Amino acid sequence: TRLPGAGGAPEIAHHAKQIFVVLKQSPRTFVAKLDFCTSAGFINGHGERARRAIPGAGPQAVITDLGVLKPATGSQELTLVARYENVSVERIRAATGWPLAVADRMDVVAAPTADELRVLRDLHKRTEIAHASDTLRSKKTPRLSAPASQVNA
Repeated sequence: TRLPGAGGAPEIAHHAKQIFVVLKQSPRTFVAKLDFCTSAGFINGHGERARRAIPGAGPQAVITDLGVLKPATGSQELTLVARYENVSVERIRAATGWPLAVADRMDVVAAPTADELRVLRDLHKRTEIAHASDTLRSKKTPRLSAPASQVNA
């Protein structure tokens, strides 16, 4: 079921013990200043979430198509901690609407294997079906192309 508006995202972000944000990174999605905030993260950082008595832990990581950002200790500013092997820090900075902090030690994440891509594509297909109209949803959900025991091996 699709919900109107934020669809419960503010409540989830408010109360969840851990949140991982996943999105494409671009100057349009990584803006310097928000026009509107649907779900509170660390607000202005430096303990603001705790001062407002927001119970959840806030975002643990932001995973993008270019790399991984995590909140810095203290300031809680998003800091680039990992990049994918064929993506430069300069490209990531260009896709960010503010001066991006970069960790002193940068992890480089290898490209996914063929098996990992197959599992991700199967998951994507299942997600599309789950979010499709009722007529499409009545079709049988596709099976993974390999048994789960092999996928998790």
